[in-house]
Amino acid sequence: MQARLYISELDIDASLVLADAPVTIIAESERNEQNNLLVRLRAEDVVFPVKRLRTFLSDNMDDHEPDASPDAALMSVQIAFQNNPAGNDQKLEVNVTPKDLSLKLSDDDYVPLQGRTRLTYEFDDNSVTMENDFWRFGRSTSFVSARLRDLPNSAENNEIGPFLPQEFEVLFNRGRITPEDSPEAPLTFASRVQGQLNFSTGLIDFTNMELDTAEGYASAEGVVAMAANPPVALFDVTTKDMSISGLKQLWPGTVAREARRWTLNNLAGGRVLESRFQIAEPLKRRIKGSNHRLVGDSRVE
Repeated sequence: MQARLYISELDIDASLVLADAPVTIIAESERNEQNNLLVRLRAEDVVFPVKRLRTFLSDNMDDHEPDASPDAALMSVQIAFQNNPAGNDQKLEVNVTPKDLSLKLSDDDYVPLQGRTRLTYEFDDNSVTMENDFWRFGRSTSFVSARLRDLPNSAENNEIGPFLPQEFEVLFNRGRITPEDSPEAPLTFASRVQGQLNFSTGLIDFTNMELDTAEGYASAEGVVAMAANPPVALFDVTTKDMSISGLKQLWPGTVAREARRWTLNNLAGGRVLESRFQIAEPLKRRIKGSNHRLVGDSRVE
């Protein structure tokens, strides 16, 4: 991933139609006393590029039909770019804030996704940093930060495609999990996720995932295969010295729903010294190019 920007002065106030939705764009530029060029752009009501973001977790099969048309997820985007006449000391910042974004789990269950993403692109090492910000997913919250950069030695290895493979790290701090359907007390946590992203193969490889709480420790590794038919997520999860209450809180509501519901209603007290789960979760419920539906729950072993 490499970029160099060269922009002259501009002044824009326009309304465009992108992805069948009107978008308001305001852009301006100026030069400061050091003759550095400053460019600011703000766009409102931008359609999120993942069309089915709102319904990709839904258990309603109709939401995964090819002709399904979920409401578009809109966001506000702000871009700031600075460059000096010599072409160095470049700085690019992007702020993204979703608007009224709720994810559908079932016909009567929607969870809000709220927060903002502040990205800084470093031209010197072609890396992207996500600043530490507060996010809410339903009743669970966390401060989230991340970093993305070219995978070391990928250019020398003659990787194919317009983008080099990336390595990433995501940190979750001061997290708090409070599922609405769980009788247990809120659970605080800290987590780290590391992996690699390959655009040419469509693979997201999660090489190390760690989660630490007062109720126990969990680790995982896995892969998301976006180019598979259908796309699928495969994870191998291990817990150590985990309380039953902690296990209830950490079990995602969209994974193996029936098994999770049974666990919430029938298990109480005690600890699990060690456990291992293998999870297979299809990310789409229809085989591409056919009328074949995938039915049933996630596979957990």
